[in-house]
Amino acid sequence: MRLTRLDQLDRLAGPTARTVGWWQLGLGGAAGLGLLELVGRRPPGADVEQLVAGLRFAMLAVALSAAFVLDDPTEETVCAVALPLALRRGLRIAVVLPVLAGVWIGLMAYAHADPHPAEPIPVAALTLEYAALLAALFAVAALSSGVAAGPALLLVVVLGAFVVPPWARLYTRQTDPAAWATAHQRWAVLLAVALATLAAANRDPGRPNARTRLARRGAR
Repeated sequence: MRLTRLDQLDRLAGPTARTVGWWQLGLGGAAGLGLLELVGRRPPGADVEQLVAGLRFAMLAVALSAAFVLDDPTEETVCAVALPLALRRGLRIAVVLPVLAGVWIGLMAYAHADPHPAEPIPVAALTLEYAALLAALFAVAALSSGVAAGPALLLVVVLGAFVVPPWARLYTRQTDPAAWATAHQRWAVLLAVALATLAAANRDPGRPNARTRLARRGAR
């Protein structure tokens, strides 16, 4: 009986989950919590800018812990399965996404714990930053490996915070609403570019594209 895509994904879900470096994600979550406490909540009664800085350090630690998610030690054997590379890697990302989302929710909940800051924490904007960092990390990992993804993500953060001119910076203060809004438009662009790159990098090398299929039809 021929297996459907869903059947194949269901059979691969368990083995895929066993090859994920869960200890790395756990370490990243613990490091993120520690950084949030040290940077964002010390001394007690921190203002919102300090909490935002703590959450940014925390999200970076968690994102870096996911650098090796796409490094599949069983890829040489699994690649024989009639399942596209995009689905195999998509499955690896899907397995860890609930954990990454749960860690972020936990960090946000801890940041909102008493004492409350005078201004609200920009949850949506920071979640956009977190999603863009993860997408950029996975895109680089798909193009090369987890070894390159971590340093590349750190490079993006350093460039976006300190090196690029002010009009192109990713990191701004919430006290400047115009600069904050513009910066998060750049974060949205980064997220879109990273997702497009990730999709392109996960295409099977031997799988014909639309141009190749049209050429083959014309040759018939």
